[in-house]
Amino acid sequence: MRSSNVLLFEDFKAKKNLSNTVDGETAADLSPSILQKGIKNLDQFFFITPPCLLSLTLDSAVHNLSNITDLSPLPDHILIELFLRTLRAGKLTERVLKLFIATGKDEVFSLIQALNIQVTVTPMSLSIKDDEIDIVIGALRPDLTSFMNEWRPIFSRFHLIIVKDPDLKEELKIPEGFNLDVYKKPDIDRVVGTSTSTIFSGYSCRYFGYLVSRKKYIISVDDDCYPAKDNKGILVDAVAQHITNLTTPATPFFFNTLYDPFTEGADFVRGYPFSLRSGVQCALSCGLWLNLADYDAPTQALKPEERNSRYVDAVLTVPARTLMPISGINIAFNREVIGPALLPSLRLGGEGKFRWETMEDIWSGMCVKVVCDHLGLGVKTGMPYVWRNDRGDAIASLRKEWEGVKLMEEVVPFFQSVRLPRKATTTEDCVAEVANVVKEQLGSIDPIFARAAKAMVDWKLVYLWMSDDGNQFSRKFQQSFKFSAFGFVRNNLEGRIPSNLFTFENLTYVHLFKNHLSGEIPKVIDALNFVEVDLSQNNLTSEIPQRFSKLRYLNLLNLFSNQFTRELPESIG
Repeated sequence: MRSSNVLLFEDFKAKKNLSNTVDGETAADLSPSILQKGIKNLDQFFFITPPCLLSLTLDSAVHNLSNITDLSPLPDHILIELFLRTLRAGKLTERVLKLFIATGKDEVFSLIQALNIQVTVTPMSLSIKDDEIDIVIGALRPDLTSFMNEWRPIFSRFHLIIVKDPDLKEELKIPEGFNLDVYKKPDIDRVVGTSTSTIFSGYSCRYFGYLVSRKKYIISVDDDCYPAKDNKGILVDAVAQHITNLTTPATPFFFNTLYDPFTEGADFVRGYPFSLRSGVQCALSCGLWLNLADYDAPTQALKPEERNSRYVDAVLTVPARTLMPISGINIAFNREVIGPALLPSLRLGGEGKFRWETMEDIWSGMCVKVVCDHLGLGVKTGMPYVWRNDRGDAIASLRKEWEGVKLMEEVVPFFQSVRLPRKATTTEDCVAEVANVVKEQLGSIDPIFARAAKAMVDWKLVYLWMSDDGNQFSRKFQQSFKFSAFGFVRNNLEGRIPSNLFTFENLTYVHLFKNHLSGEIPKVIDALNFVEVDLSQNNLTSEIPQRFSKLRYLNLLNLFSNQFTRELPESIG
């Protein structure tokens, strides 16, 4: 294999009209057949001319491919040259091969097929434990009895996070027999601050559930959805299907006309490149629903009686660089991989109580799809189905949603054109980069985009995903730390509080309650803008810093249930 790779490389260089001769033939006249007769000294052939600047640059790129995330801007002939040099240097790893494949260049695919290069397929494990899954439910109505009982056969095995709409006044009615945590407005205010909690109203309350979850997988189901039945009348286990979607590879770079090749009874279609059959990690599973169709308010108003009754037994990977209107009605995602990209940043005034009004879903969905494409992750759609009950008035919603209909004419072309820089290698990086582009390109068009950009870059929405050492805090944070809120609640965190946590001027909210933190509270408290500090229910010791008394904006200081050696200083009390 190595010699054939070299011959192909030489043939490519021969076509570049090198004037040197080998065994009496000019390099420009060399063909694969002539090369295959044998070259006595390959090294002599490679280095018969001094290397040019381009050649040196390509050699350097070969050794730095691990730091490159996008090769698509390269001209075709440069890309092929880089591929062949990578092959010759023995640097064509699985990750690097996928980097070349992601360019979508026909020349790359042809070369891969000609060399019969294949990636070893490593089957993904389906043995997901129940305690790796959180089911998040946004509660917009007080009585969840029928909803919970209908889902009991499926949900009873898992931990549930129920987030009550902050605007809902009545108490929730939840039947017994479930392992769950309920979050209400005081919890939201305490974790993200009162100035931010308003963005979690209506259907957006589910996003708070995404923030507080610490499980690997999150499945989100709206409280107006019930288990569906398939074409055979069998109850659909939506959780099992979502997990199957997430734990089997996605195939975004080449469309498989036989749908998901990893489902039982399916495979790759004729002509599907073998080099792409390993797929990529699936980060997001978008389920569908029966009964009330997924129409916008204008369409629903024109077709008030139309219902979706067609159950399609299929799962598809959404192709790379293709957008889709993602909805939080019935989705699942890998929180560790893509969690920070699912955040409610763009909202219309007064929207969010009925499904037609949720512009933040569409915006968040386009953002997460752009991030997945950039990071080489997959998104699937199709099964599982749920049954969605009617709710709301499409005519009334139309008055609110019309603004969103107009905004879509700006939003879609924008996301279609977004290309993230190579330096964005994490989901958090990608969200920040998208926010910057939104501010630059859309901020002047409508103030709503400027507000969306600010919300995306405001780490109040994503700080719960930031952890340096699992359950162990590191000693210090970098000076680039720009959060305005910092909270890890009920996370079993151990170790000391970072010594410089209270020195960042942007920080206003610190919530670390219900953990296992030990040691003393940092004595250096230089930032004076704190509004809330909650360190309760830990194992903190030593003294309470006098410096807390200097915080003029402080509304909440909660230190109960610790092991302090002295009483609260008089200057604080």
